Amino acid sequence: MACLTKMFANIRIITGCALAVLSMSTTVGCGGSGFGESVAVPQEKRTVISGGISPGERVAFPDSKPFNIAESARTSTGVGESHASATDDGTAHCDIKSTGSGSASGEFQLGQVVYNDTDQPLDVSVLFDFDYAFEVLDDGPKSRLPETIGLKVFVQDSDQIVLHRRTILEQGDGLTAWKGAGHEAPWFNVTLQPRLAYNLVLAGKLAVEPEEDGQPVDAKIDVSEFRIEINARSRRAP
Repeated sequence: MACLTKMFANIRIITGCALAVLSMSTTVGCGGSGFGESVAVPQEKRTVISGGISPGERVAFPDSKPFNIAESARTSTGVGESHASATDDGTAHCDIKSTGSGSASGEFQLGQVVYNDTDQPLDVSVLFDFDYAFEVLDDGPKSRLPETIGLKVFVQDSDQIVLHRRTILEQGDGLTAWKGAGHEAPWFNVTLQPRLAYNLVLAGKLAVEPEEDGQPVDAKIDVSEFRIEINARSRRAP
């Protein structure tokens, strides 16, 4: 039990459970910094809500339409290695390796840009539903952890202001190597303002910097079965 408590204290997993060794952050600006929050989707690729949606109606992605955000990026130098991918049907992956003297970074974005093409605000709830797994391989006492371990979902308006953010994985101090997996289904109430676009995004990132003593790093994050569901709510009274 002591070992499990130590591991949970080192890499923070943020879920809906209120346990002493876990914590939750729904405050905008907390638990995720800015990685993955630069979103650029051409207007012609946005999902347009042209007739509105009535209370009780819902729209789900990629069930009704493939994700219009499915981006990945990777960089590496020296002996560093990285891979990253994202598919419009709801899977994503990134992994990094370094023997210590190289740098590596991998990240991904999955999600949907929606546009309220009506003259009325639309009150909705946005559900993110997905499975995830991550692993930091332990090659012995000389191995170390990446400088960045991150997985989060967020809702962002067309000015790229984050309205809601939920962090699933983030790095803490004094990390030890370990692995884990889980299912998440965070949701937010959002008002889609008339003639504005909104980014509904899942983002993940791993990164490691060079280190002179050559300690190795080997880590990966996988996401599968990702879905976004938009449910219309009754309009609030003025």
